[in-house]
Amino acid sequence: MSSMAKVACSSAVSERTNQASRQWRGNPFHWLSGKSCPESSSKRVQTRLAAGSQAGSPGFLLCLLIVGFGSAGSASTAEVKFDFNVPQQPVHSALMEFAEQADLTLVFPDDVVRDKSANALTGRHTLQQGVDILLAGTGLTPMFSNTTVLSISANGQLMNEGNAMKKETGNHLGASRKRLFPALAAFVASAFGAGTFAQSQSDVSTAPYLEEIVVTASKREESLQDVSTSVTAFSSDDIRSLGFDNGLDISDQVPNFTVQSLFGPSGPPFMNIRGISTVAFTVVNETAVATYIDDVYQGSISAVTGQLFDVDRVEVLRGPQGTLFGRNTTAGLVHYVSRKPTEELDGYVSVQLGENKQVIVEAAVSNTLTEGVRGRIAYKQNRDDGLQKNTNPAFSNARAGVTDVRSARGTLQFDIGDEWMAEVSAHWADSNSTMQSYRFAGLFDESIQVGVPCSVRDFLNDRCFNGAGGSDFHPDPKETYSVFDGLDNTYDAHGGYLRFTGDLGFANFVSTTAYETFDSLSVQDYNIIEVTSVRRTAPFDIEHEQVTQEFRLDGSTDSFDWLAGFFYYSDKKAIGVDFVFSPDAPNSLGYRTATETDSYALFGEIDFALTDSIRLIAGGRVTSEERELTRYDGGGGGQFEPIDEFDLIDDVDETEFTWRAAAEYQLADDHLYYAQISRGFKSGSYNSSISPALQGVLNTGPADSETVINYELGAKTEWLDNRLRLNAAIFYQDFEDIQQTISTDELSQVFSNAGEVAIHGVELELLYLPSEWMEISFGAATLESDINSHSGLLDGGELGAPDYNLNVVVRFFQDLGNGGRLTYQIDGRHQDDTFLFPDNNPYEFQEAYGVWNARLSWNSADDTYSITGFVENAGDKEYVTYALQSTPTTLNSFGFRTNGLPRLWGVKFAMILQ
Repeated sequence: MSSMAKVACSSAVSERTNQASRQWRGNPFHWLSGKSCPESSSKRVQTRLAAGSQAGSPGFLLCLLIVGFGSAGSASTAEVKFDFNVPQQPVHSALMEFAEQADLTLVFPDDVVRDKSANALTGRHTLQQGVDILLAGTGLTPMFSNTTVLSISANGQLMNEGNAMKKETGNHLGASRKRLFPALAAFVASAFGAGTFAQSQSDVSTAPYLEEIVVTASKREESLQDVSTSVTAFSSDDIRSLGFDNGLDISDQVPNFTVQSLFGPSGPPFMNIRGISTVAFTVVNETAVATYIDDVYQGSISAVTGQLFDVDRVEVLRGPQGTLFGRNTTAGLVHYVSRKPTEELDGYVSVQLGENKQVIVEAAVSNTLTEGVRGRIAYKQNRDDGLQKNTNPAFSNARAGVTDVRSARGTLQFDIGDEWMAEVSAHWADSNSTMQSYRFAGLFDESIQVGVPCSVRDFLNDRCFNGAGGSDFHPDPKETYSVFDGLDNTYDAHGGYLRFTGDLGFANFVSTTAYETFDSLSVQDYNIIEVTSVRRTAPFDIEHEQVTQEFRLDGSTDSFDWLAGFFYYSDKKAIGVDFVFSPDAPNSLGYRTATETDSYALFGEIDFALTDSIRLIAGGRVTSEERELTRYDGGGGGQFEPIDEFDLIDDVDETEFTWRAAAEYQLADDHLYYAQISRGFKSGSYNSSISPALQGVLNTGPADSETVINYELGAKTEWLDNRLRLNAAIFYQDFEDIQQTISTDELSQVFSNAGEVAIHGVELELLYLPSEWMEISFGAATLESDINSHSGLLDGGELGAPDYNLNVVVRFFQDLGNGGRLTYQIDGRHQDDTFLFPDNNPYEFQEAYGVWNARLSWNSADDTYSITGFVENAGDKEYVTYALQSTPTTLNSFGFRTNGLPRLWGVKFAMILQ
């Protein structure tokens, strides 16, 4: 038989197998056979399976069992790995899916598995590994016969078939004979080969092994270890155990991924992958790190500031993704995938209580609504009394940084015949929070003279003065002084998608139509002195609306896989900013900006098997994009009119071709090595934060599109019997016309092309299970960059990213028997010194620092209940996530910084619904 692991069997055998499956499916004592002539849908899996014998095939073995004979299967079959995708659900349903995916014959009594819930199983595992994961904590014992028949018993004892039949059938002898016949056949099979398999079963069941995550980095479901690009993925269990609540908490555990935030944790994030980010006050420009939610592109950079809830997994792809995802992904992308409806009851409820009277409530439920229709709904609410205490005596007990956010999502799936499905999803989020205050830093030395700046050392250590003779009033991140009793930090977001999936025979078809809106208001406190009569604010009012449409086809032949698609994107964005210097002078300075974008793309990729070990991948994408900017001039009393002169503001109209070519070498079953070269681009954008009064001095754009060529070598490997996973990548990136934000002498920033940048680095990720009671995860990355600037402003500088960063998670497990399980966890991250902007301003600098967290969790024996206590930033480390400093040209000049979160504690209670 060939190495493609296709089982040859006669039509007679196939028909008898199908009859047996139909006859016993759904009976109290289950006998279920998988496919009689299995043929994996993934050619990657087929080429990696060991060759089996025809006599050991499930269909042939079933025939032998029916006539009462056992058969010795191939000895190598126990080492064969299968690709599994079994969601969390009741045990009887999970076992049936497991058997169908592994082509097994399955026997179990209903009364043994009734009211028990199986664990989710995804990734590539041997049969024994897979069933151990599936049944962990259920009290059920699996037993294989020649690795082709799986029987299930309780408490390690073989089933008493006679008692089971009496209980189920009473005096109905005919029915009992029907049920007894396949059961006796299974016992015969268990007797044959039990001696040869018992030892290996015992050895495997006590040895730890890694669970694999299925990702969609190639727009298909694949094992993380089979994707030839640098990817970090988090499963729902990872997200829960690490305590991620915000969409960008994941950056703590991803190499070469950092996040800045202008307004604190709830403000627009500036994501940075491999040194590349898009930092701008106005957020009308899209970022170099793209965001996707359920395969829908998010044009607003604020889309990920919402809550992280009911998520199946999160994927972070590093490097340009200019082919399958395509849009503006010169740095990489982050993809959030929510949980889908299930056929059986599934759900959970959790309540988290924390510092500052924090209460986080989260719940989800999923089930079949009627035949062919499944639904899932999820909700989360986060409320606290505020991170910062306002020390202004005029406002008793007032606080800043109050959180009040609610989010909900609902999804329905409709079966359309046997081959098609429609999926409708809608989401909504609402925030009535208040702003976290800046730390205002003085710019002058003790003489307080215009043009005489404070030294860098004194500035970074809060020993400088402002024009009123004060210094940083409250360096404690938990305190602030404000003349306002809370400033708005609100948003409203809603949207959804309609997706059709189906089989056309020659290809699978996917159509996704989506709509998204995001409106927000963030009012900044710009008071630099403790004088109540001075009330300086800057409201940022942002509106965003978008429509996307994607059509996709993918198929396979004997030698290659292919994918092709069409993508359309249209959006409207607007921002208004008012600098209010006192209640009597509203709109003293301000601007309005609006953009409209239309983008079209055709893309495709082919994956060709050159040999059993070597695969070649090639793909391309053609993108056509148009964008225009409208600016409004500010007048008195909030009157703004469109500007007629557009001499310096051209429309964006461009077409670009991006591509990827890669080669994969499968040295062994668990060792994949790859080399790739790819091109990405980010379309032209506007310098929209500049006041119209400065148009004659600073060009408002558009900045030209930035392009990048990425060269990458990588390895995806597993060692020590699947207990150690080691993935690595080394890369070199060559950027042209890179778009960056540059600070000016005024307290403003210019968004323009900065020139050429060369970036290179290494990324390493390790996951190790040294024993059944310990788990270690470790990540490390290095990064070096060199800017060759056209203007000379940034020439010779480095991008705003640390030269190295580390992340680690260490877990210890303690089995309490029927009392459940304890998990002790320490996790953290550390990063090198970094300039916060590429102009390498020494005042906008964060020295090396590390943050660590601690968690202690208890889970019940059946994993239904859990309690977790945690401390975040346990060392109470102070660090800065954003900084901006102007030249001290007037006594009103100032700088400000945004602090990261201080030490916070909490406890979480959770229950699984089943």
